[in-house]
Amino acid sequence: MLPRCLLVTPLLALALTIACGGGGGGGTAIRMSEFKFEPATITAKAGQPVKVTLQNAGTVVHDFHIHDLNVHSPKVQQGQAQTLEFTPSRPGTFQFVCDEPGHKDAGMVGQLTVQ
Repeated sequence: MLPRCLLVTPLLALALTIACGGGGGGGTAIRMSEFKFEPATITAKAGQPVKVTLQNAGTVVHDFHIHDLNVHSPKVQQGQAQTLEFTPSRPGTFQFVCDEPGHKDAGMVGQLTVQ
């Protein structure tokens, strides 16, 4: 039988990994659907890598772009996910959008705040 501390340590590590959004700097999950991002606001720090998992929960193709930071995802098909990594170079408030025709106009926009 294993000592109790050997059982608790891996469980604690797993709990911390889940609570902090995963390993390797964590990340943010963004759910995309018609016609919104959830959450619609995210924050990051200038000069630090950002990892975003884009989950398309909608019925049509979506994508994710932050034009002012030259961040662009490929198209994400219905029911699929795509991980996007980038490092914001400067602080500020930046709009992210879905560039599929009509989606931005329908309200599929969000905001990234870089501190």
